[in-house]
Amino acid sequence: MKDQYDNPWKGVLGALLPQALALLLPAAYKGIDWSRGWESLDKDLKKLFPKATASDRWADKLVRVYRRGGDEQIVFIHTEVQGDPVADFALRMFTTNYRIFDRYQKPVVSLAILGDDRPDWRPKSYGWTIWGCRAGLRFPSVKLWDYNGRWEELEVAAVENPFAVVVMAHLRTKATRKDPPSRYREKLQLIRRLYESGYERHEVANVLRFVDWVMTLPEALDDQLTEDLEALEAEKKMEYVTSFERVGMKHGKKAVLKRLLTRRFGELPERETRRLEAASSEELDLWSDRILDAERLGADVAMVQVKPRNRADVLRLLAATAEADDKTRIPLISMSIGPLGSMTRMVGGLFGSSLSFAVGEKASAPGQIPIGDLVTVFDILRRARGGEMW
Repeated sequence: MKDQYDNPWKGVLGALLPQALALLLPAAYKGIDWSRGWESLDKDLKKLFPKATASDRWADKLVRVYRRGGDEQIVFIHTEVQGDPVADFALRMFTTNYRIFDRYQKPVVSLAILGDDRPDWRPKSYGWTIWGCRAGLRFPSVKLWDYNGRWEELEVAAVENPFAVVVMAHLRTKATRKDPPSRYREKLQLIRRLYESGYERHEVANVLRFVDWVMTLPEALDDQLTEDLEALEAEKKMEYVTSFERVGMKHGKKAVLKRLLTRRFGELPERETRRLEAASSEELDLWSDRILDAERLGADVAMVQVKPRNRADVLRLLAATAEADDKTRIPLISMSIGPLGSMTRMVGGLFGSSLSFAVGEKASAPGQIPIGDLVTVFDILRRARGGEMW
């Protein structure tokens, strides 16, 4: 049973950043003027490390916020979730911090969230002092494992802060790694807590998505959990994740993976098609990850081009692009060809595609868009996004 942490952590940090800081870095939470909003700059962070890979980290996030006070004081917050101990982690935090500062020339706060279970690994600084010259970085780090001994504190925090349930789910996932029945019980208990919490609807939905993603179960137990969830929704008369979405998530993975495999290797033999149809969610995730190995093998650019059969295929490509964009650090190009897929040439960048294709005087294939029309669409999108392209 393969546990996943990278996309779930990145997603929940993006959705619940204020709640995360309130729990893990309260000094920052209190010092930020949340009424002015905050801006995610994850794409800018990727540009600072174009050749880096995500093989040994779970998630990193960069946001721009405003400090409380009369003057406009911009601060950048870099948060990195690290899954396993690595020797150069403190150096990486230092490097990321100074590259962000060099790019924006504004104060940068770095926060490390350590998700491993090794009590003695607690990096918090990097630097040197030589001949009177001192350089370095000291950063706050939060060891999630410590909350095992502070569970009552989490229980109290969870009354108002949904991110406490995120930490609970992380710890219970670690504790039940080799015990699926216990994980099933813990997962159901956490989901019931969410339904009874009184949190805002979007908070429940985002934490529920995190819990469902990290606390993977064998297929039989996952099917049982789906039945339990439907019963719970009927009991509470509220629905956060429909049964169609839960079942559709698995079938959607199959469709995207089959299309990527066909694009790379040609039409799949009947035997492999049957194997794909019978695959569990865990196997589908593993195979999808392997497609991303091109990055780790040294590819400079990843590209996928598909021909859709219907509108759902177009949406699957955009969803796969967004997922791959979260996982990879090399540029990604995706395109759905033909008239049906022409919209991906116009909005692919919103989902992580780095390049589009237009024609000059004459199209060479159906669905291609004249360059003038594409520039017009891009201008409309840029104005709608406040001057930002992607």
